[in-house]
Amino acid sequence: MNHQRLTGLLTGLVVSMTPSLINCQPSYAGNNKILWEIPSSPNLSLLASSRVDLGVQVARDLVAAELTAEDFYNQAGDKYDKGDFRGAIEDYDRSIQLDPNYVAAYIGRGNARDDSGDKQGAIADYDRALKLDPNNASAYYNRGITRSRLGDRQGAIADFDRALKINPNNASAYQNRGITRSSLGDNQGAIADFDRAVQINPNNASVYNDRGNANYILGNKQAALADYDRALKINPNYAAAYTNRGNARDDLGDKQGALADYDQSLKIDPNNTSAYYNRGVTRSRLGDKQGAIADYDRAVQINPNYARAYYNRGVIRYDLGDKQAAVQDFQKAADLFQQQGNTDSYQKTLNLIQKLQ
Repeated sequence: MNHQRLTGLLTGLVVSMTPSLINCQPSYAGNNKILWEIPSSPNLSLLASSRVDLGVQVARDLVAAELTAEDFYNQAGDKYDKGDFRGAIEDYDRSIQLDPNYVAAYIGRGNARDDSGDKQGAIADYDRALKLDPNNASAYYNRGITRSRLGDRQGAIADFDRALKINPNNASAYQNRGITRSSLGDNQGAIADFDRAVQINPNNASVYNDRGNANYILGNKQAALADYDRALKINPNYAAAYTNRGNARDDLGDKQGALADYDQSLKIDPNNTSAYYNRGVTRSRLGDKQGAIADYDRAVQINPNYARAYYNRGVIRYDLGDKQAAVQDFQKAADLFQQQGNTDSYQKTLNLIQKLQ
């Protein structure tokens, strides 16, 4: 789920993570920022398993006949597939009005509500589905996704546990439970979950990336490298895996290999701030301070709230003798650390500023 970190004055790499489902922030590991990858659209995948017939289209010649709950349900699914979440919610509403016990419609509406930003409404729908069908694995899984997005990671794990008890072959539930466990510091438990997900579906590149991140955090850099290699063999256009493999290569002493991976990541995703940040770290370690500044410049241009990029740019500017610009960067970093609730980094940055003034 995102990142890498500088030690000392702040130096280090960040794990790369594509914006996706669960908003689990990865732990900072050593000096590198990692990018987590969650299966795209977990709610949509569960919706597919719970819908009556994904291929059913509402008949175009329905003129006199009234639409049924199932018709509205299928219309809602089509709208959901197209990203029309509001329209989907309206059709799910109609479906539920016609059949108040339509479990799949509550799950579908919960998915649409979650994706439209109404997390609490989504939880209420999953709760209703489970009241009607206490053994519905999809409802537990989707509620786990939403709970994790809301920061209720223990609640999410409990839901994934229940989903897996009902359906032990749900690879996505293992993967998302693994991501959640890692976010709570249980990386050994996370690896066990990723192992199980790989056993069920050995061709899911994102699981290898996630297991690589857990191994990376635990310091198992060679194992992490092997996982990233596997992810890239399955998906050669996997920007996050290139960024993460670059981190592992950097830590294992292969700086040029790391730069090549960051370059490839940015070729695929030119707005990948983690790749710019990490390439800046590696360039700085190689003595290319101007190249590092250029990377941090680009990182903060894309993400003006990237506190660590400001901090690291300040470090290099100070090393180059530009004390005034360095202090400005440190102050900006301190302000962002404070806004983001990172009190430890905020205080350390303030102490540094005081020493320089």
